[in-house]
Amino acid sequence: MMTDEPSPPMKPQETIIFMLGELKGSVSSLQTSVENSNQAQAVINQQNEADHEKFRTDIGQLNTDVAVLKDNRSSQRFTVSERTQRWMVWLGVPAAVVSTIALFIMIYNNK
Repeated sequence: MMTDEPSPPMKPQETIIFMLGELKGSVSSLQTSVENSNQAQAVINQQNEADHEKFRTDIGQLNTDVAVLKDNRSSQRFTVSERTQRWMVWLGVPAAVVSTIALFIMIYNNK
């Protein structure tokens, strides 16, 4: 049963023991918090390492794919259809210019 009477003051030795107990509780709480934080960070670090390894693997694969594409492009020769298209452009541009000039002459002569 609690009474409303004030407790007698603690002796200096009891005060020190009480304060050391509070300090020990605070240190234990801090240590638990640090350990929990370290465990959480370890999980995050492990996930990051796994993500980084996957990223490195993906980058390596992409570099290989790009190298293959560059090699194919540099070793590829012109096909017959590409050569034909080039000749058609070289012949088509002057023909278009000549047709445009002829169209203007026809319009000018009709007036």
